[in-house]
Amino acid sequence: MTMFLATPRPVNLNPFIESTIDWLDRRSGADHNEVPAPLPLLFRWGFRLWPARCLVCSGAPDLRYLDLCRRCLCALPFVVSPTTEVVPLRYAPPVDAGLRALKFHADWRWAAVFGALLAAWSQALGVAPVSSLIPMPLHTARRAERGFNQAEQIAKFAALWLGVAVDQRSLIRARSTRPQTSLSAARRRDNVQGAFELHPSYRTSFVQPTSLALVDDVRTTGATLAAASAALESVPGLTVQRWAVASTMPTNTTSPA
Repeated sequence: MTMFLATPRPVNLNPFIESTIDWLDRRSGADHNEVPAPLPLLFRWGFRLWPARCLVCSGAPDLRYLDLCRRCLCALPFVVSPTTEVVPLRYAPPVDAGLRALKFHADWRWAAVFGALLAAWSQALGVAPVSSLIPMPLHTARRAERGFNQAEQIAKFAALWLGVAVDQRSLIRARSTRPQTSLSAARRRDNVQGAFELHPSYRTSFVQPTSLALVDDVRTTGATLAAASAALESVPGLTVQRWAVASTMPTNTTSPA
């Protein structure tokens, strides 16, 4: 039997954070009679072969199947006033460093942690169930340069915890855009206007009713999520949720401006 260190839970914990932790606890201990199905055997055995270490404090985690301990999870910069968008964290230490480690150094451990937290936060908020997750696509040139899509890696782990599919085909980044980092909010909207298209086969294969989640790593003004969502929402009857790991805004708002 695997043993886990018991770390005291802080008092006066935000109820959404507490619900996030409780869901991770329940999901990691799910048996074969529960829905969704238990976490895949290969994923669970990976933690037996390569024991987890907390990515924040380097200690032994007390959360199953996560490289994160309970105390450090509670101390993460969570968004304290959740909205209809599923964005659990602020872009602040150590989240910002973790996202950079994933994006620029392909540290998949952070993708696994962020995917699990994104899945758990969606359940804590009580959003409508989704049938699939669509990662924010990169243009083919950008993907070839980087070698991978960080949003795709996060979405894969979130889907694993939720027991849903990842759709990497339906949404296409049809043209390359300038990096959004140095642009104003208005120029960000212009930069991504019309940048996304649906794969031609999606409209013919779409079955109503369907709800899906569009997954990105960082939400700044929301312009990119809004533009990509607009392409998906052009399909009648399709409901699109907007998910991102972290927000750079002082508060988590629903406006793309």
